[in-house]
Amino acid sequence: MLWLNTPAMDAKTLHVLEYPKILARLADFCDFSASADLARALLPTPDFEEAIARLAETTEARNLLVTTDLSIGGAHDIRDQVTLAARGGVLDPKEMLDVQATLVSMRALHRFFEKHAEAFPHLADIAYRLPAPTGLIEAISRCIADNGEVADSASPNCTISAAR
Repeated sequence: MLWLNTPAMDAKTLHVLEYPKILARLADFCDFSASADLARALLPTPDFEEAIARLAETTEARNLLVTTDLSIGGAHDIRDQVTLAARGGVLDPKEMLDVQATLVSMRALHRFFEKHAEAFPHLADIAYRLPAPTGLIEAISRCIADNGEVADSASPNCTISAAR
């Protein structure tokens, strides 16, 4: 762990250590495309405290996988939809259902970690930073049926907007 006390590792050292191959193998274990992207972007830290925190998070995640059946369920990679909506773009019904499914998964994760914060404090801290989807799940349900069609209960002026 000598490298922890030195400046960030340079690209040549990472290449010699075959670090990109390690990250690629890590990304292969990710079931979610956004997680795989994050795994491939990981860099070693020269900060000892951050390294200890990362190890604690990893230990908790491993324990979580071994002791629970928690999953992200129907979550989708909605980064493009979020970017489009943030720019004022319009999402089609399927995209809205993907957003809804992801928000439902996010809400379930948040609730799980509220109940299990003592066992997984580092992961709970991450989950607590997820924004609450206040009313958005329900708004999508009112306007779009599960089959992607406009819901019978939708009004002619049905609009869905995220709270800021």
